[in-house]
Amino acid sequence: MKTLCNIRRNNSDANGRFSFGFTPDKEGQYCIYALFNGSASYYQADAQTELLAFPADESSNT
Repeated sequence: MKTLCNIRRNNSDANGRFSFGFTPDKEGQYCIYALFNGSASYYQADAQTELLAFPADESSNT
């Protein structure tokens, strides 16, 4: 079962690209979903990608 949560709102650049960083609460599979609601000039658009988060390697924190 997937749980949805709003990580943050973000603005895109003039070409429609955006980026952001986040630290997952726990390891596991995450689905990142982006949505643009559209405007008077552009249709609605969405995109998604998935990632797997693993526990941090504590030995590399120096």
